[in-house]
Amino acid sequence: MTTTLPDPDAGLVERLCAGDPLAASDFCVAHLNALVEQLRRSYPTAHEHALSEAAEDALLAFVKNPQAFDPARGTVAGYLRMAAKADLINIQKKEARHHRDRTGADCVEDAPDPRNELVDEADGPSFADHGLAAVIAGFTDVERLFFDLMRDGEKRTQVLAVVLGLADAAPAEQTTQVKKMRDCLIKRLQRRRDGP
Repeated sequence: MTTTLPDPDAGLVERLCAGDPLAASDFCVAHLNALVEQLRRSYPTAHEHALSEAAEDALLAFVKNPQAFDPARGTVAGYLRMAAKADLINIQKKEARHHRDRTGADCVEDAPDPRNELVDEADGPSFADHGLAAVIAGFTDVERLFFDLMRDGEKRTQVLAVVLGLADAAPAEQTTQVKKMRDCLIKRLQRRRDGP
């Protein structure tokens, strides 16, 4: 019979959940350097600032909502690694979009980014629609990250499942929950388009 060792972070998580005012800083100090180093090993070409930002975002999201962590699915360190990797992927995609957008007007040979083109309302929602922007602004942090990845063309269930905190879930559960979130977001956007 194998025994499961207790997660060394269990005490810190309990303190976070209990509202201990020092727990957040203790938690971040305990994990920041190791998390940045793990990201650096996994993504050796990533910019140092992006590595730090991803690690910080993952830690702050955890501290903000420690109840979202399910100890039955793995350790805190494993959860943070998956969250930080998802954050880093998002940061890198955002940076790539930023560089594309900085292309000067004299570079007319570059094709425009089709994701931001206005579309006929019959074809789908326009991202210039202020009501649609309001719906997107109302998304939670998780919904927004999920939506941004979808909008960037991400289709891999494993990547989208990380955003939902399901990195260690069974593939069938990941597929079910990713489809559920995708359908929910699309339905909310379509309701805005089809509404008054």
